[in-house]
Amino acid sequence: MGETEREVVMSARDLHYTYQDGTEALRGVNLDIYRGERLAIMGSNGSGKSTFFLHLNGVLKPQSGELRIAGKPYDYSRKGLLELRKRVGIVFQDPDNQLFSANVMQEISFGILNLGVSEEIAKQKVLEVMQRLNITGLKDKPTHFLSGGQKKRVAIADILVMEPDVMILDEPTSALDPKHARLIDQIIEELSNSGITVILSTHDVERALLWAEKVVLFDKGKVLSIGKPAEIFADDDLLARTNLEKPAVLYIAEELQKAGIFGEEAKFFRSPKEIVENVKRIVK
Repeated sequence: MGETEREVVMSARDLHYTYQDGTEALRGVNLDIYRGERLAIMGSNGSGKSTFFLHLNGVLKPQSGELRIAGKPYDYSRKGLLELRKRVGIVFQDPDNQLFSANVMQEISFGILNLGVSEEIAKQKVLEVMQRLNITGLKDKPTHFLSGGQKKRVAIADILVMEPDVMILDEPTSALDPKHARLIDQIIEELSNSGITVILSTHDVERALLWAEKVVLFDKGKVLSIGKPAEIFADDDLLARTNLEKPAVLYIAEELQKAGIFGEEAKFFRSPKEIVENVKRIVK
């Protein structure tokens, strides 16, 4: 489905935000986010990504510019923010900044109970989400005894139980071992397939190439470029400006194309498996 056929679920227009120490974090950010989109936000540290996320969730309010959700300007009243955070959830890079209840069941129940849902319905929804994320066995466990991977899944459950339209994940696999990183990747894939708009902040170009349908590059508080992953990662100047490296898959594909082993089809390779399968096809 093309962007012209999709609903704009959120939009940012000329956002500006400067911290008290004088740091200009956002300097005129413009972006449309579409329903059901897989969006990777990338850029070097300090480029404005995290500040932008905090604006999308209403934690920060722009000093100038405007944010809209479903076509309506953000409402920063208490009631408006409560509704916004039901629709737009954020999972922070460090889950310890998000988990504060005594045990997992209480933690995941907290947000939905604050919406005025009855305890009976809240418990049912929490158990459904826990089962979906395979953390039912953790329901009575104190949150401070959870492993890093378990904390990430509980933090995702915190948001998922609210049935959001948009889920923002800030470096969701950072500091995780490969096993737990794969589990989080599987959850992100399932979220995307369910129709939720998923916005992912990552420095992992391989993950963005495989998963995202669009990449937004931030640089010095502005949107530097927007495009399909393969187009963005093929531009060496953009990668240099944002301290990103070309995905290994694209580098290998380009070299194989230069060597005459592949033609234009090499531009569409997205994983090592695709390259291996195509090499096998040639040598048969």
